[in-house]
Amino acid sequence: MIMLRTVRAAAALVSAAALVSGVGAYTDPVQTAAREVRLTANVYGIQPLLLSRRDAVTPVLAGRPCGQGQCTIIEHPANLSAGSIPTGIANLNRTLLEDQSTGITVFGLSQGGQVITGWLDTHGATAARQGDVTFVTVGNPESPGGFRDFFGFTDPSTPEDSGYAVITIVQQYDGWGNWPTRLGLLSALNATMGMFTIHNEYDEVDDAPYTEEGILEALAADPNGEVNRIWKSGGTYYVVNHTDLIPLAVPLTWIGLNGVARWVDDILRPIIDADYRLPAHGSGITLPAPAAEPEARTQRVSLSADDTAETVVEPRQAALSSGEVDTASPTGSAETVKAGTPSPADIAGTSLDTATEKHDAKKAERAAARAEKQAERAAKKAERAAARAQKQAEREAKKAERAAAGAENQVEREAKRADAPAADTPDTAE
Repeated sequence: MIMLRTVRAAAALVSAAALVSGVGAYTDPVQTAAREVRLTANVYGIQPLLLSRRDAVTPVLAGRPCGQGQCTIIEHPANLSAGSIPTGIANLNRTLLEDQSTGITVFGLSQGGQVITGWLDTHGATAARQGDVTFVTVGNPESPGGFRDFFGFTDPSTPEDSGYAVITIVQQYDGWGNWPTRLGLLSALNATMGMFTIHNEYDEVDDAPYTEEGILEALAADPNGEVNRIWKSGGTYYVVNHTDLIPLAVPLTWIGLNGVARWVDDILRPIIDADYRLPAHGSGITLPAPAAEPEARTQRVSLSADDTAETVVEPRQAALSSGEVDTASPTGSAETVKAGTPSPADIAGTSLDTATEKHDAKKAERAAARAEKQAERAAKKAERAAARAQKQAEREAKKAERAAAGAENQVEREAKRADAPAADTPDTAE
């Protein structure tokens, strides 16, 4: 009980201090090939807590939804004031009243997701736009299973049966949206660290689906949930994007101890994961039936008198000789087809071989796509690690430069002291 009270008190302090941990220093959008059909209808974005006043919606999810400037920002204060979220709700409602088109998508990042939650609670039922609008929340603190939901700081959380298509995306161990199901000291510390590390990295998430079509494709390509854990509850899709390192191990990478960080992750991750009880991958979602493979059909061979000498057809009047097979003639009489003419069995076998080859080719194509995606992720991780190493090297170089300058100044001061004439001392007379 003492530990529970302590953790609750710490949780309340964190919530009061950071209410919505906004996205920190975002980089420019990563220009990568979109893995989903780019949205073509009206797309709106709602900003997170913006302490730096920089656009954080455009680079979200590696810039795939909004990186080409196709998102219209719905303005709101995006700060810690009591009126920030209500103002966002009112502005979102006004936007949807003015835009009566279909196929609208609204993205909300962090506090922007809270705006969407508030709109669904207050206006969703009366607006009657269920078939027109899809909502996508990213790192939403009001998500079911998040920090605020666990400790009862939100009432209610994002409704699951609003009648709208809702896609909720969180990174694994981002405590704001992915708090442990069962309270444990290690998992709570890890999720709390994730609030201030993982939560700030949604611009680097390039493999989380953000459309219903993309979700179905991701389930088909990743049946074991190694990249994303995906399920559906009510009318809401949940996407938990896999995190390469647990947040508790991330600080070790800041000082170049990447190998130690990986070792810590290998040891602590199973302990932390034991406190999470997530639905099974793919639960609540029915995948469309795969396209039927072409059936192998046996066809009769009809040969005419115009056929070449290699496929001459003659009435069979004697026993079959070596290399000859029987087939039915168009008139029903038995005929002999000399070697070199395809038989019905050969045609059926060819059809089966073709179907098998197509199936194997599709499997190989999917495997190649998964390998390519994994290689891209590894390359980006290596690129980020190289950038961090370069920054560290630059800092060390600056330190060395300052130290050298200090040493040079010290040498100059010593030289000046040595060159200065000694002060004359008066002679003493007896």
